[in-house]
Amino acid sequence: MEKLQWTKRLNQEKAENIYLKHLGQPYKEYRQLWEKAGCNYLPDFPIHIDIEVIDACNLRCIYCFRNEDMQNRLGYKVNTGMEFPMKLYIKVLSEGQRHGLRAINLGFSGECLMRKDLCEMINLAYKNGVLDIRLITNGTLLTKDMVGDLLDSHATFIGISIDAGTPEKYIALKGIDYFNRLRSIVKYINQKKVDLKKDLPLIRVSYYHSEEDIGDKEKFLKEFQEYVDFIDFKELVNINNKRNENIRMDCRMPFQRLAVFANGDVSACCSIFFSKKLIIGNLYKMSLKEIWDSEEIQSIRRGLIKEDPVAICKECLGSVSSSL
Repeated sequence: MEKLQWTKRLNQEKAENIYLKHLGQPYKEYRQLWEKAGCNYLPDFPIHIDIEVIDACNLRCIYCFRNEDMQNRLGYKVNTGMEFPMKLYIKVLSEGQRHGLRAINLGFSGECLMRKDLCEMINLAYKNGVLDIRLITNGTLLTKDMVGDLLDSHATFIGISIDAGTPEKYIALKGIDYFNRLRSIVKYINQKKVDLKKDLPLIRVSYYHSEEDIGDKEKFLKEFQEYVDFIDFKELVNINNKRNENIRMDCRMPFQRLAVFANGDVSACCSIFFSKKLIIGNLYKMSLKEIWDSEEIQSIRRGLIKEDPVAICKECLGSVSSSL
């Protein structure tokens, strides 16, 4: 059953204060720009870019489009093993530096820790002026040596998708038991940060919440709250439950960011379920700036501004309950 993620965070104020402490006024200006971007304001260049550094993952979670059953229903191929080429990555960073790119996520779609040169990619982003350098990972490939390398890098954020409060629920969601390993590695990261007196990167863990597992949620908090900077609670929502009325109209993604796939395709959508259905260009044929200014993405923005979104946006925005 296909699911979407929507997030409620704990300790967000603490996280913002740490960012401001280390990144200063440029971070404040970046977040102000992020909040301003939307139907009434379009930046000259994407504020943030999501990059699929590898089209592969070592897990097949039941709620993820990388699960073979789900990708067959969604109608597109993934898990090719393709890596985003370093040459193209450097080109993206160079263009981003010219236009003031503020943030980058190297954990979009695939499992970023499968890239052997991930820390090099992080530090290249920093050298090219990117302020906020983020990773999202399932964490199962983390080793103590890798933790040391990541803490020595210029990463600002590492999100670890644990998603369960017990080994039993973890197995139910992901088909294999890495729960205790992840609990140990999160504690190790926290201790290393304490030993090194490092605030960054901030560490986030995530949890999938449903009404029937309140006790499991409390177990998750007990296990991890002491060792991380903040927690995301994500509600599982069936994307097949599409609504024809009361479609959410608060999506600002096409005004804030672009998503880039390993093959160079660029999407106006950051949803892992719908982004491949909303490709608006390819980096082998166009620059990011050309894609950002293209008629393809402008038509998507006009639909959101006029509250008459294009079909794929309706499919996405009509899949989420209005209470979220």
